[in-house]
Amino acid sequence: MKKQWLVFTMAVVLTFVLAACGSSDKNSAAGSNNETEGASTGAAQELNITAENFNFDKEEYRIKKGEPVAISLKSNQGTHGIEITNTNYKIKEGKSQTVTFNDAGEYLIKCNVPCGNGHGKMVSKLIVE
Repeated sequence: MKKQWLVFTMAVVLTFVLAACGSSDKNSAAGSNNETEGASTGAAQELNITAENFNFDKEEYRIKKGEPVAISLKSNQGTHGIEITNTNYKIKEGKSQTVTFNDAGEYLIKCNVPCGNGHGKMVSKLIVE
């Protein structure tokens, strides 16, 4: 009986440890971040990105630095997600995330869901002005 209790306790502790390791801090040196799941964000800017197999709807997107922007991703074809390089920003298909970039510059937007042979070329540019 004591062995079963010990094994059960260890399993519960291991579950909590693994759950803690799986969480991520989405804040970045580029700015602050508030993630929303399809809710209205009240952001001054909105950036809607549409993906389909092996490309995004635009080669580049422009936003203003220091202003919150709600970035959303929609897929017309295939399953996609995005990550913005040099940040911890990752957005799942059908979701929205409000972020603020405090540093002007160029960032790459890349598909972070393996989507086929053209996946490696599925990139766009985010220009923060």
